Amino acid sequence: VRPAPTVPATTPPPTAPPCRNSTDAGCGEFRWDPAPGANAPLQASFVAPPAAVVVGTPVTFEVRWNDGDASLVLDHFSPDGVALARGCAQARRYGPWDAPAPRPGNGTLTYTHTFTAPGPATVTLSLATDATDGDCADPYAGELVLEQTVEVVPAP
Repeated sequence: VRPAPTVPATTPPPTAPPCRNSTDAGCGEFRWDPAPGANAPLQASFVAPPAAVVVGTPVTFEVRWNDGDASLVLDHFSPDGVALARGCAQARRYGPWDAPAPRPGNGTLTYTHTFTAPGPATVTLSLATDATDGDCADPYAGELVLEQTVEVVPAP
């Protein structure tokens, strides 16, 4: 009886990385596929802002915003004139990625503040929108900073 010939084990060929929505650097440069539409700008404005306010009296600031393809993910009102940008912590992307669907948004925001000292005051509102709730590479993302100066007058 003759022993059966041994066949050397073969190593399967390496497989290509799954390159759709990948964080593998081997997938090449990041790109949206298919390409998303044009980004509609984030628009916002103060509605009838007060020209003057009295120290110690609460004042309300109203802002209307609109973005044709993204929803609000950040609003920061600062009575001290400080603007903020949204922070991003996201894995680097490679290869083709599915573009998110546009998510239009609009609304009205209100902020109430009581100034404690007379003089000119600048309030600042930082806004950010995107279609995916925090994706820093979102093709529809927008950021905007609004400033409004008011004169704070002493109480009579």
